Amino acid sequence: KKSLTLAPVNPPPLNSKHDEWSNLVYQKVNIVGKFLNSETLFVGPRSAPALNTGGSGLMSAPNPQTGYYLITPFLPSDGKSDTILVNRGWIPKQLRKDFEGVGNDQKPVTITCVPRPGEPKSTFVSNDAATGFWLSMDVDSMSQHLGHKVPPFICELLAVNDDSSQAAKYPTKKQVDHLLNFHVMPVTHLAYSATWYLLSVGISVITFLKFR
Repeated sequence: KKSLTLAPVNPPPLNSKHDEWSNLVYQKVNIVGKFLNSETLFVGPRSAPALNTGGSGLMSAPNPQTGYYLITPFLPSDGKSDTILVNRGWIPKQLRKDFEGVGNDQKPVTITCVPRPGEPKSTFVSNDAATGFWLSMDVDSMSQHLGHKVPPFICELLAVNDDSSQAAKYPTKKQVDHLLNFHVMPVTHLAYSATWYLLSVGISVITFLKFR
């Protein structure tokens, strides 16, 4: 992830091959375009990004508030590069209605973002596009639901050249330090819990059978 320290680059051209985007994973990219706010997907529940880089992130972050990450399609203005899915940041759950039904951007903005792999589907809980329930950032499912052909990555938003967006407290954007640290998904915590529960049950049964 040393590439995060490099200066931002331009995105690959329209309909680029997977490899061209793969070369930009965890590297800053500058893109001019508009957010399609009316198509925003809310991924959660997730806890707020760690207030310091010592946190393990997501559900185990030191900040106890829960809420959602906003995943919004971003349409490049020049038509020469692909529409991308951008993680605009985190909001508290009580603010969800304030961000639903917001109109699309009227003026182009320049964003700096960092492409990274999406999140795998959970074997325990599935996303439900029909009800707007998104637990994981599954790019394929999101792309099909929205009807956009997008690169197979989530682009983490770092900055927008719009003063009002930069000054707003929410959505809370991730910082470079967050991308340098390992984060654990909620479904992974669930898997850990289930594993330890089954182990404890198994040990209890073995102990009972041995000493009855």
